[in-house]
Amino acid sequence: MPNASGPEDRAHSYRIADIEANGDLLRELHHNYLETYQGVARSIQGGRVDRCGNLTLVRTGVPEASFNPVFALESPGDVKGFPDAIRRAFEIDSIPWMLVTTSATVPVMEPVIEELHLQQVFALPGMVRPLPMESGGSLPHDLQIRRMASSQELGAATTHWPLEFWPNIWSFFAALLETKRNYSSSLQGVGIYLGEVAGSPASTSLRVTTGAVVGVYMVMTLEAFRHRGVGTAMTWRAAQDGIEEGGSISYLQASEMGRPLYEKLGYRAVEEYQIWVSPRVRQEHENAETGRRNP
Repeated sequence: MPNASGPEDRAHSYRIADIEANGDLLRELHHNYLETYQGVARSIQGGRVDRCGNLTLVRTGVPEASFNPVFALESPGDVKGFPDAIRRAFEIDSIPWMLVTTSATVPVMEPVIEELHLQQVFALPGMVRPLPMESGGSLPHDLQIRRMASSQELGAATTHWPLEFWPNIWSFFAALLETKRNYSSSLQGVGIYLGEVAGSPASTSLRVTTGAVVGVYMVMTLEAFRHRGVGTAMTWRAAQDGIEEGGSISYLQASEMGRPLYEKLGYRAVEEYQIWVSPRVRQEHENAETGRRNP
């Protein structure tokens, strides 16, 4: 595997520096983030994508706020009509949703946040590193990573997976596979990965390639398999596969737990996303988390 400090890796580092110098890096990252969710909305019955100024409202219909984002990633300009647009898109049908802002857009979005009584639940750093990348250490010898070729294969493979994983994640994954198969879009590639340790379900990851950007999402590992290199391996496999589709930059969003892992792999933060939800959605999320911890 190529070493992170080798000449090939440095060449890709210049690619990131060039994009940053032109002011296009964040634009390319945000495009990847948007296309991932818009792709799902295109494939799920009842899904839709609306625009209100520079606000993008993605309604997948999956009954969880994480899968129905309202993106304020560009300078929003006049926000006067935003609250009503959000209400029309989600609240009439009681669909849970979340608002995604950046450090640049959150000051302008404050009137919307205040009118809708939103609460910030967490912040996620957007992180990048050049491709190719080294594995970050020896991979678990008993880890098998399978890439799903179709929604049918995904459904058959996950029948025995435990409920600790988001129940709705499989619908999200299946819709992305269908998007790539059925629609003409800017998605160059989609990869859904399942990791099993000694035959036991352990971890997932998702890859979406757009332009030079290989977005790695939803790296989730069951608690019993954490701190064993499983999440690192799932990230590495997804990112490396994007090279074959023309990707040269790996991009992800890190949880508080995952950030040290990604920094060891050479990722650095270039953006911060703030996630906002209504008090009702926040309470439902906390209740669900409590239920998962205390079945």
